Amino acid sequence: MPLFRIVLAACLVLGGGLVFVGLVNRRFLLVRDHRFKVPVLLCSLILLVGGAAILARLLPLVWQGTVVAGLFAGLGAFEWRRTVLRRRYAGSPPLDTVFHDVPLHRPFTTTDLVCHRYQIVLPEWKGKPLRIVHLTDFHANTQLGETYYHEAITRAAGLAPDLAVYTGDFVTRDEAIPIVERFIRPIGRFGDYAVLGNHDHWTDPNRIARLLTEKGIRALRGETVLVEAKGHPIEIWGCDYSGYRSWTLPDPIIGPRLKIALCHTPDAIYALAARGASVVFCGHNHAGQARLPGLGALVVPSRFGRLFDHGHFVVEGTHLFVSSGVGAATPPLRLYCQPDLFCVDIYGEA
Repeated sequence: MPLFRIVLAACLVLGGGLVFVGLVNRRFLLVRDHRFKVPVLLCSLILLVGGAAILARLLPLVWQGTVVAGLFAGLGAFEWRRTVLRRRYAGSPPLDTVFHDVPLHRPFTTTDLVCHRYQIVLPEWKGKPLRIVHLTDFHANTQLGETYYHEAITRAAGLAPDLAVYTGDFVTRDEAIPIVERFIRPIGRFGDYAVLGNHDHWTDPNRIARLLTEKGIRALRGETVLVEAKGHPIEIWGCDYSGYRSWTLPDPIIGPRLKIALCHTPDAIYALAARGASVVFCGHNHAGQARLPGLGALVVPSRFGRLFDHGHFVVEGTHLFVSSGVGAATPPLRLYCQPDLFCVDIYGEA
């Protein structure tokens, strides 16, 4: 077989695999867990990659070249657009840490918890500096051990937060709810606020919300609360998210004040920015959970793909923080991708 034909066939198969990754990111991973989910994923992979291999056998060389050119032109356009938007929305880096600064010889980072600290200036905040600690995606399970979760909460409490916010996926399966009951506790000086994630909804959302409330953490399910902190009012919005494009956005309160939105997924960022959110805290994406050195995350469960995988962004004037999360799920393993919590200090204009 001529070398050129082999190269075209390899490109077709690679393209089929990349299309599969795109579908996994933007649709399949956002579908509720059920016993057919993995078989559907495998069948889709076989159809796309196997179909590409069959096309390589059946199509004439000229048609193979046309399909490969069109396929990679489309994929390249998506990647180019993502790169442009990442630059446009780029926020500030952490003050004293580097994302995923992992030696090549230490790929397993499942419990290498890192704290990323940020400082931002918001003119709508009129009080003294406000410290918010953000934790998300505990995905409580026995494999990581309860000690790890206790240490994460203790570390967050040691930052002396004025507010503590939690953005969902406390569990992956309902049998882990008792683990959450044993480690979760309030740590914020002026209160602790939480929203639920898709996995919480896929297990027992009412039980989890009730547990948080009993522990002194206010669970917000599509509602807005007004909080007094350091002599000034703050709005906290709680977006309820149960899966693919399914979220309940709370109504803002009229008035110029700091507006903090909690949402499990960053997929709602444009809607929240349009409603006037000052800052949005999210999780869900796990920063990919497994990253390739030099390439980053390939699989990110978001309708925007890898655009908002992790870090600080400024989207249409709204600050967006997307944490990697504390835990890991299906499987409970991280590769070159450290778990983290965020500490954000908000200053008013001088």
